[in-house]
Amino acid sequence: MQKKILASLLEKDDPTRALLAKLANYGLEPAAHNWEIDNQKMAWIGIKDALLDPSTAAWIIAGPAQRLANSDIRYGLSMVALSLMAAKKPGIPVIILLTGRETLEPRSLPTALRQATILPLAEATPAKIVAKVHTPVQPQPHEWFLEMVGDEKLGQWFALRPSAGRWEGVIFGVCGAEINFQAVGPAGGLPEKAVLNYPMQGLKLTHGDREYTAWALRNRIDPQQAYYVKVAGCPTSLVFGPYSEGGQTELYVVELA
Repeated sequence: MQKKILASLLEKDDPTRALLAKLANYGLEPAAHNWEIDNQKMAWIGIKDALLDPSTAAWIIAGPAQRLANSDIRYGLSMVALSLMAAKKPGIPVIILLTGRETLEPRSLPTALRQATILPLAEATPAKIVAKVHTPVQPQPHEWFLEMVGDEKLGQWFALRPSAGRWEGVIFGVCGAEINFQAVGPAGGLPEKAVLNYPMQGLKLTHGDREYTAWALRNRIDPQQAYYVKVAGCPTSLVFGPYSEGGQTELYVVELA
């Protein structure tokens, strides 16, 4: 099976295409597309599906640093990257090619992209790209898996589950958006029906200078049983974790935009 490279170009006239064309000489099949900013229609779903294809060996994100500071672009990239984290084991390399002069610190990126390789296009060669493609990915371990499911008709749903063990309930909060439904069911797809144990809505959480609106329930969540929450809008940040009635619990914060 020939390995493919998918490149998301953040600018229409991107200089990365010349480098991508050379990858064919190294046994890699490059495919490039212009990144579409339309989070309401979830324009990034097709990109997610292409990256989850077993023949796709790497994801290149190309553009200047200022484009990667755009919150709408960051949100769409986060949705794709979170789905890769949840579905790929051990994962595929993500390479950010900076086409401008500005540099970029990994900690400035959304949570799901902080493990990406950042490389100035001026220093990128086909040999370097090939080396990254063939270097085994060592993903950072997480206690959770989070991905987006649904489509333009069903709406935007996040699917959350622990990577191991079980949670005796879950709490999930959004900053800059609105939760309007929650459910529990087998991991892998939205359930047709669900029984909710002690559902709660409109909880308020704070982290730093951010306020989150959260929903919660007491259903058991494990790697095979996921928590599904429907979210309207594009939250800049999420907070979630096991629900604890009056006790201490560890909550996780994921920056999206």
